Amino acid sequence: MEQNNIEQRLEDHGLYLSEKLGQHFLIDNEVIKLIADRVSIGAKVIEVGSGIGHVTEALSKQASSVIGIEIDKKFWPVLQDIQDSDPKIKFIFKDALQVSFDSLVKRNVETQIIANLPFHIVEPFFYKLIDLPITNAILMTGVRTAEELQMNENNMGYGKMALLCQTFFDIKVIKDVHKHS
Repeated sequence: MEQNNIEQRLEDHGLYLSEKLGQHFLIDNEVIKLIADRVSIGAKVIEVGSGIGHVTEALSKQASSVIGIEIDKKFWPVLQDIQDSDPKIKFIFKDALQVSFDSLVKRNVETQIIANLPFHIVEPFFYKLIDLPITNAILMTGVRTAEELQMNENNMGYGKMALLCQTFFDIKVIKDVHKHS
């Protein structure tokens, strides 16, 4: 979806972004495609932070189903239109930290989690992922968070979050994404 179409979708529904919730929309089509191309064909995808659903729609092209989790109910009208037009997509309106991922992720079902996380939920979100039988998670974080997650114990900035993530996950940076993206 082109940036103009995203802006138009927001305008058509009288929507705005909430800085309090750390809302930012990914508008770079190359980055959206890069993420969508990492969806395994036929996998179940859980997307955190669906916003207006433009990334959700891209994810659904290869997924068997997409469950979008969105905290902000003001996006319901646009997401309902998407849900009504694509039977593979369902939305849950709830804080992702309050969602029982155990009820969404089943053993022996290839499941991927995709999220653009605001800084204030990165650490608690990783705790939610630790015991889930997921295939992988593609998480967009800020540059500092990504750097921190990769630090080794000899680095002055090495801390609890790096220890947690490196203990339970294989962390890789796929791409640096410019803030204007």
